[in-house]
Amino acid sequence: AAPAAPAPAAAAPAPANAKAGSPDDADWVCTGCAARGEDGTVPKGFKFCPICGDSFHGTPNPKAKPPAVAEEWQCEGCGEVSIAGWYYCFECGRPHGAPKPPPPGECGGCGEYVPEGDLWKFCWNCGTATGEWDSGAKGRAARFETNEELGDWTCHGCREEVAGTRYCPCCGAQKPG
Repeated sequence: AAPAAPAPAAAAPAPANAKAGSPDDADWVCTGCAARGEDGTVPKGFKFCPICGDSFHGTPNPKAKPPAVAEEWQCEGCGEVSIAGWYYCFECGRPHGAPKPPPPGECGGCGEYVPEGDLWKFCWNCGTATGEWDSGAKGRAARFETNEELGDWTCHGCREEVAGTRYCPCCGAQKPG
């Protein structure tokens, strides 16, 4: 069974290029596109840049850019419809062609139960990001008789106190040792 939810994380420092407010306030400029000399204007209401996938808050999209998109497409993650030429979903940031995410509450790496909600961003057993698939996760996952065998620890990545898991559910860092 999955351990109890971690305590709410302290607010992480905002990226240097973070914007104040909300993507619903006005059109915004994608810093990733602008840095490459492109226009970078993203319409009001878009949470992610549909060209490079960077978020409104300035977080770069770590996923590889998908191939060119020649026609309108529907996101497998959230169901939003994007137009031809957009590589990423403007609502959830998933790249075009990415597979449908694992069912809610299920790790896409090791299959373990992962509590739903904003506190659990990574699987406690294998470190896979929630809502993502990871074919290499089963090799990383360690099976223990009880979570107590792992003991509590302080995460070196986000400084959160972690109770009885191999991976930090807040940032995905692995327990040392």
